[in-house]
Amino acid sequence: MTTASPDANGFYTITAVTGQRNSVGITSFIPTGASIPGNCSTVSSCYESDNLVRLLGGGEGQLTTHGFGVGFADGTFSNYFFASFLTPKVYLEYFSAPPFATLPPGPEDSELAGVFQAQPVPGPLSLAGVWVGRRWARRLRLRQRSGD
Repeated sequence: MTTASPDANGFYTITAVTGQRNSVGITSFIPTGASIPGNCSTVSSCYESDNLVRLLGGGEGQLTTHGFGVGFADGTFSNYFFASFLTPKVYLEYFSAPPFATLPPGPEDSELAGVFQAQPVPGPLSLAGVWVGRRWARRLRLRQRSGD
């Protein structure tokens, strides 16, 4: 779900996500200002999600550098974001699996490039996003709440 209206920069706030990764269902959505377990650069500095998405990204992407995070039924987590600080700019997924290390990331963790696309879908106030990575594909549905 997203808010019904965008902010001044054209971003909607994501409020809920459904979908799956490698056939493993999404069971949780990381709140704004929080980070997924294991996605930290130091013990006290973690990469916090801002949960923003926009329809027209242009060269700046539909997600921000903070992106959004989700948890899966198998106890793993992913943070999807737009790496505007890289050349070329690219969408990335940081995948975190137990045990959740701070630094360095464990061999079970990964950061892979992918393609993200959010677009309106038929139905009342809905958006759909698709993430396609090297070895997997995931669909998510973001519905807008009316009145926000």
